Amino acid sequence: AELQGESREEALRREKPAQAPLLGGFYDALVAAVVRPPRFEYDPRLLGPSSFSFGGRRYHRHDVLIENDRGLRLHGSHWRSCEEERCPCVVFGHANSASRAQACHYLSLVLGLGCSLFAFDCAGSGLSDGAFVTLGYREARDVRCVLEWLSKRKDVSALALWGQSMGAAAALYYQGFASTESGVWPSLSCVVLDSPYSDFTELAAHVASERKAVFGGFSLPKFVLDLLLASLDASVDARAGLRPTQHLSPVKHAPHCEAPALFVRARRDPLIAQEHVESLAKKYKGPRTLALVEGSHSSPRDVDARRFVARFLARHLPLPPIAKRPPSATAERHLQCAPWSRVRT
Repeated sequence: AELQGESREEALRREKPAQAPLLGGFYDALVAAVVRPPRFEYDPRLLGPSSFSFGGRRYHRHDVLIENDRGLRLHGSHWRSCEEERCPCVVFGHANSASRAQACHYLSLVLGLGCSLFAFDCAGSGLSDGAFVTLGYREARDVRCVLEWLSKRKDVSALALWGQSMGAAAALYYQGFASTESGVWPSLSCVVLDSPYSDFTELAAHVASERKAVFGGFSLPKFVLDLLLASLDASVDARAGLRPTQHLSPVKHAPHCEAPALFVRARRDPLIAQEHVESLAKKYKGPRTLALVEGSHSSPRDVDARRFVARFLARHLPLPPIAKRPPSATAERHLQCAPWSRVRT
């Protein structure tokens, strides 16, 4: 401001971005939410040390590249014990603007159960190849490639999926595709579905009703929303070969899902309404449990939620003997921090 010879207020006014058109901003946000949300590019050091001690046992993080069915390279990490013992593996699916680094929040929980943890960047996310994401639809096939890779390992005895937001939707799509399509689709012992959407059209209507300020304090008329969604279908189809209103509906796949499921919804979630999660649970074919937890849509879950998830996984996975797991006191102390962190007793 001093160099330009103007006051601070004038400089701030000059730097303020122009206001988006009334419906244009909402429309652009919808397009971005489906195919190109902000990409989380990160330094792999964010994943922590490649080797560490936890509860008197030694663990390694093995970084791998797995090619999906479209020839795109997926960056993944497998945290497991150095003793190469057979144990269940929990595969974590991240949210649409996140990466495999999101799984580090729950690494202590999974390792404390005696399981290994595998997390990966979906195509179009993080460090993996790809230009677009699809709110779980194509990510389900990325999950399939990862599960096939893990099922061939001699140190993996069972598989579970833990997905948050887009990752949860991918877990639903995966089970739906597995029951209706041919080919190898590794079976799942259980799934944790944290904040999945039920249907894209319903999600768009909910977001529009919650953001009345964008439309001058009024609800968006249904015929206007329908026009926007029709235009959105054309825009996304031109970019990524996908029509959101036709393809993005996990609730249509729920009747084909059989793995025991834990549905999780956060109390302060502005995107996923309670009725959306309940409609998914009602349509879900397999055994299901619902949990209402503290936090917002993609926030790390609190200690009570983590304990609930740990009990669910312990109930449905063939865990190794207690003697081959980190001490329960150590696992409890690290429940909300990384396993390599120092915590006071």
